[in-house]
Amino acid sequence: MAKADVPLGLQAIGNPSQELKDMLKYIEKSTAENITNGDIASVSELVDKVKKRREVGINYMKSWEVEQIAREESIRKTISILKNLDVAKATVIEKVMEQYELTEDATIEKISLYW
Repeated sequence: MAKADVPLGLQAIGNPSQELKDMLKYIEKSTAENITNGDIASVSELVDKVKKRREVGINYMKSWEVEQIAREESIRKTISILKNLDVAKATVIEKVMEQYELTEDATIEKISLYW
């Protein structure tokens, strides 16, 4: 398995078992092609059952929405603080892009909203 194929969580670990590598690869990208043994198949079936429960979907959507609101507020505060510290706009764009893993266009849009 090439380093690029090794799940991120394993890149710093010495010599994990193949089963662990396979499970982490499935967790990282849950596709049918990554179901390589019975344990992973069992986990996949359990996840599928949970996903089909209506209340799980509703709670997931709520938690996702809360996370998005918190993220947006964090971006707004970061921009505001850096602006108040007289940090150059170009530097703020760079820092926000890096911190929040946004594209340049998305970052510029946020800057225009909160500057």
